[in-house]
Order: sequence, then structure tokens, then C-alpha cells
Amino acid sequence: MKTLFGIPVHISNHPMIRPKLQLMPNTPVSDEFRSEMNAWLLEMFGMERYAIELGKEKGLLIDQETLRLLQQNNMAYAPFKENP
Repeated sequence: MKTLFGIPVHISNHPMIRPKLQLMPNTPVSDEFRSEMNAWLLEMFGMERYAIELGKEKGLLIDQETLRLLQQNNMAYAPFKENP
């Protein structure tokens, strides 16, 4: 298993990416306005990768691309280790 600063890291086969900003689901606007505004927010602010904390002992869940990006950047801030 991989670890990051001693925290277990689990790899998801599904992309973990989402828009940086969206209207809140309970915002009282029409579906048309919501669609247009969310499209504009996506164009202006883009997407972001995210991780899920599984609990202190269980570790983190990240996707394959996040792992690749961390490894590509020489893991300067993320020293991954393989534990048997």
C-alpha cells in the first residue's frame, strides 16, 4: 500500500474531479439560469481535483491522475512510499 507522510493512500479507478464553483442546489433560480450560470462558472474557474479523507486510521482516497501528478512533480511535497 502507498503512504503519503505515513497516511495510507487508496487509489480510485474513477476520476475525482469537479467544478471549482457551482450554484448551491437550493438557490431559487430557474433551471435555465442555473445551467447558464454553472456553465459560465466552469468556463471562468475551471475544475479541481479532490481527495476524500477516509478517517484517521483508514487514510485518503485519490484518483490515478492525482497520483500521476504527484509523482510527476518529483513528490517534493508528497513523499510516497510503498509498504509491503
